[in-house]
Amino acid sequence: MIEIELEPIWRGDIQQKIFRQLLDCFALPGTIADLSNFLDDSPALLGVLAVLLDASVLFNDNGKLLQNRERRLLRAKEVEISEANFVVVDATNPPPADFTPNLGTLPSPEKGATIVLQGSTLGEGDANLKLTGPGIPGYRSVKISGFDSAWWLARREWVIDFPLGVDFLLLDRTKVMAIPRTTQIVISNK
Repeated sequence: MIEIELEPIWRGDIQQKIFRQLLDCFALPGTIADLSNFLDDSPALLGVLAVLLDASVLFNDNGKLLQNRERRLLRAKEVEISEANFVVVDATNPPPADFTPNLGTLPSPEKGATIVLQGSTLGEGDANLKLTGPGIPGYRSVKISGFDSAWWLARREWVIDFPLGVDFLLLDRTKVMAIPRTTQIVISNK
């Protein structure tokens, strides 16, 4: 019998720990979770997707950030952006002009997509996000870099008809942060 050794992110116990971090991030928008203790040499992007995707999930790797092997292990079905539950993008570039994510429907707003934005750095950088809304006492300020500002403008349009909209997951090499559709954002560059 041939034994295949997979990275730790494919183990159930590690996925549970990453999932717990994601729950905390969504409950407390703007909180940055460092996943480096669970990733070994894998990027946060793959660790998060290993938790969220399976054969029942529709996704789109718009940024072509995943390798073929990783796509096979995730088992999720690749579809057009407008049909995807999760869309993976290279956030250092602006969204393409025809980028139209699934916003859900009034009877099923939960079907709105989660946009997984791979950027450069969470927790430091020249852009500052001031976040307000549910789960944030007062406001939370977060510095980031390597996330094109056009994503924030597009998001504003996508969440304008709440409860319809999209949720954002921001990632760098080892960290993740959630911005649900209920969160308001003011951006400044300093």
